[in-house]
Amino acid sequence: MTDMLTGLYNRHKVNEVLEEQLDLALRYNNSFAVMLLDIDHFKEVNDTYGHNVGDATLVEFSEILSVRTRKSDVVGRWGGEEFLIIVPQADKVDLVKMAESLRESIVTHTFSSVGKVTASIGLAIHRNDESISKLVYRVDSALYQSKQNGRNQVSVADLSEYVPLS
Repeated sequence: MTDMLTGLYNRHKVNEVLEEQLDLALRYNNSFAVMLLDIDHFKEVNDTYGHNVGDATLVEFSEILSVRTRKSDVVGRWGGEEFLIIVPQADKVDLVKMAESLRESIVTHTFSSVGKVTASIGLAIHRNDESISKLVYRVDSALYQSKQNGRNQVSVADLSEYVPLS
């Protein structure tokens, strides 16, 4: 259920919570959103300082996410230096504010071993006709857009149709 390094939920548990949120959204016609965060240039941290410092950076990053999210939000390690936050009862305005606040908290934090770190963030709000895989595809596309546009920023997934990767 939990990631051994960070203490956050692991990907398996996050996937379970996504399915639960989907069931609730369909049953009660309410919304939820996902936020996908990636530490910018994290490979350089590992290459420059070593994996122990990289691990310590991941732990500190996780603590920021845990402290700066609501009790009702679910924070998990998606993989490597990627983190996924499930945000129940989300609307676009509040979601963007929350993401910008997280981004700012990360940028202003001085990490104990590496100094400053930035993160790119993708956002997507679940649509009624959408599977979890489509939602994850859209949030991943938004994260990619943040990285393409220079990193250390928030991008919101558009509502265009899902196009599977072939």
